[in-house]
Amino acid sequence: MSPVSTHAYLAQFSLFSGLNPLELEFLASQSDLVKVPRGGFIYLADAPSDFIGLLIKGSVKISVFTEDGRELIKQVVHPNNIFGVRIVTGKQIGRAHV
Repeated sequence: MSPVSTHAYLAQFSLFSGLNPLELEFLASQSDLVKVPRGGFIYLADAPSDFIGLLIKGSVKISVFTEDGRELIKQVVHPNNIFGVRIVTGKQIGRAHV
């Protein structure tokens, strides 16, 4: 997708409200819009990640598996929210999937 449409999506997040138009355009040029199919994984708990996700549409669940193989949902992320901050900072809590 073009940086212009990415720019419009980024402008929806209050996190970026303090950026001037040039800064927001630069951020958009460095960003990727990615569509993940339902049930797909965005990242795994034991895999390194170097991105923060901004959810535009749908939902993302953050979960871990218990020792007996059950999935334990830690958080559900809804549109216009951010996820993946802990994995980038080294404080990961699980895996994310749609």
